[in-house]
Amino acid sequence: HWAAAAAAAASALVVGANAAAAEAVVPERRATAVNVRFEVPAQTGTNIGAQPNATYESYGVYGVDVHAGVTYNKFDILASANLGVDSSKIRVKLVVFDIRSEKKECPEIEPFDWMPSPFNGEEIDVTAHWNLPLDTTFNSFFSVMFPRAGMYRLCYTTGEPGTDWYLLGDDTGPGIFVVGALSRLKAEEKVWCPLSPMQAMYAAEKLCLSEPTRRGCQCMGKIEGRKRRQEAPYDFMPLGLPDAADPEWRVWVTDMGKDCGEGGAADPNPLEVGVLPDGYEGYQRVFNYQGYEVHNFGMSYNPEPGYTTFTGSIGTFKLCYCSGLSMDGLGLTCDYTQQADYPQTIGRLVILGVVTTEYELVVYPTLRFDLYICCGSQECVGRNQGEGACSEEVGTPRYKIVANNPYNDYLYFESESGCRTAEQLETFSTGSKIVGGHLGPDNCNGPADCHHLPFVPDGCSSGVPCADQRTKPTFKGVQIDASFDNMVQMRAELDICYCDDTCTDPLNWFKAGHVS
Repeated sequence: HWAAAAAAAASALVVGANAAAAEAVVPERRATAVNVRFEVPAQTGTNIGAQPNATYESYGVYGVDVHAGVTYNKFDILASANLGVDSSKIRVKLVVFDIRSEKKECPEIEPFDWMPSPFNGEEIDVTAHWNLPLDTTFNSFFSVMFPRAGMYRLCYTTGEPGTDWYLLGDDTGPGIFVVGALSRLKAEEKVWCPLSPMQAMYAAEKLCLSEPTRRGCQCMGKIEGRKRRQEAPYDFMPLGLPDAADPEWRVWVTDMGKDCGEGGAADPNPLEVGVLPDGYEGYQRVFNYQGYEVHNFGMSYNPEPGYTTFTGSIGTFKLCYCSGLSMDGLGLTCDYTQQADYPQTIGRLVILGVVTTEYELVVYPTLRFDLYICCGSQECVGRNQGEGACSEEVGTPRYKIVANNPYNDYLYFESESGCRTAEQLETFSTGSKIVGGHLGPDNCNGPADCHHLPFVPDGCSSGVPCADQRTKPTFKGVQIDASFDNMVQMRAELDICYCDDTCTDPLNWFKAGHVS
């Protein structure tokens, strides 16, 4: 019995040793970083101060504030322990702050396609972004830029064997609160300003001289984004009211070939001289509304000597945004003499128009014509100027011909804009009058249900970006019926409403011009 017991004990020891050895070869899961916080040092020579890891008690989160478009010299991740130390393996990706809303964990979340290195989830270039050396309590990056406003977090992995992506911190942070324009869901702002209403109201009736705030007289754009409230509770909130930026944040207009924020002083003749000086009757640079700003880009004519304008002809321009910056550190924020104050690229200003076959605005009853939307490019009037800004996706733009109505001149983003709800005009009679409308081809079943597809140029196909459609969406073989008064044929003015994308949504329809 003693011998049998001893043998059993020895066998048990062997089994236990083998089990321990097997367990030892399983990779140990490394711990996540502890007590994580972010720090962003001051940007020397600017009004951007140091951003320590701040706590906002009003809604129980903490993190750092940064400005969209600014390239930061230094961005530090600090922890008590367990950060990575191998710069060739570490990966970091920007994600939404409320990661639970995604119903995914860090390993499954795709990086934002608009976020550049080093926080885009890819290998980080040592020479371009790493401040070395690293240790388990300190990872430091340089040349970090956040393109869009919003509340974000960081997913992180050391890249070591047995590790995976995880969220730095906990449900309360640390966060990265990016102030500025746009959002993670909006690729760019497109400001649409039809040229013909501005010119017609000035040339024909001088309405804009006597009433400069009249709809259609001034080119304006809606800007959405995020900012930090200027007083308690210092929450992160939308632009505009109820706590409008003071001094006001502004938009810079420049050529498409230039980068936002490049250089220091302005060009000798910057495009924004088209914006009237403060104090001019009927003009205001920025209007604040609940949750957004409206920026005024001026008029299309010369209301006083020495005034010039970039809104006087069809074209496409780049929009750059200033979120209260003074990049020369001299105190004046959003200075119109300092391009560097406007580092965030937010989109394009599109001055557009309408022409028909042979570059005319006049058409003849029942005769077929081609309708061109001059989309920020003068190619449709025979000039190679402006790169255009309409949708490049073949088949997406739409149009409708509607009755002339002052409400159609409302700005593209206004709820009162007539083109949102206007039915396509069909021929009808009233008493001794016959009002001619759209005759062909078959187009609209409702205000936002139009299906006459734009012409597909040679070399363009579905799913392939089409440059010709970007500059001049073209609708072939359009016909308009004749108008009569007591059997005498009459001249008629009709408005052209346009939609660039997602045309089943009435909010995407606006006036592009008119025909006679």
